[in-house]
Amino acid sequence: MTLLSLLIAEGKSLPRHITMVPILVFWLCFTVLFALYLSEPYASLLAFFPGIAGVGVLLWSGLSPRDCYLSLKSPSRAGALLLTLLTLAMLPVAWSGLGAGGWAGLDGWQLLVFAPASGIAQELYFRSSLLPALERVFNRRQALLGSSALFALFHIGMLRVAPIWAVSSALGLTFVIGLGWGWQVQRDRSVLWAMAHHALLQMILRLFAW
Repeated sequence: MTLLSLLIAEGKSLPRHITMVPILVFWLCFTVLFALYLSEPYASLLAFFPGIAGVGVLLWSGLSPRDCYLSLKSPSRAGALLLTLLTLAMLPVAWSGLGAGGWAGLDGWQLLVFAPASGIAQELYFRSSLLPALERVFNRRQALLGSSALFALFHIGMLRVAPIWAVSSALGLTFVIGLGWGWQVQRDRSVLWAMAHHALLQMILRLFAW
């Protein structure tokens, strides 16, 4: 038996709740780092490490890529409808950004590279790593609520630049959006469309000087 086979066998033998521990540690590190407002390109690049590491832990513990929602599938009608509704929900957010900080201009790197990279990286962690890890310990609804709550708390760093009432509203909206993405991913068994949608949201937000 090769060393790789031994490592895989060891991972499969670990209790499910044990494999969740490092993924939660990744969340804590992820949140602390982003609360420091790392500048680009470092923020977008570092955002991929928690997702890649988390998925690696789950694959090592015996899950398949499909279990981590890493499959190419078309969205269901319900999933597509939900993503459309979330897109409409972005419009007031964009309008508030225009009123709060004004138009930030068109920065090609921000708009076409850093923004979509950030959205894709966050989905890789929260929906392809954290969500399936929680599903191994809790039921699907509890896992969805838990991952969405941690997704909202990930944005707690906004307290450094905004009053608490504004941050509370933003965290509530982020929780709802996280529920939407998580539900769509669970229903359609693919993170692809949540990644694309999150990337779009990031691109919209980067148009404004918050």
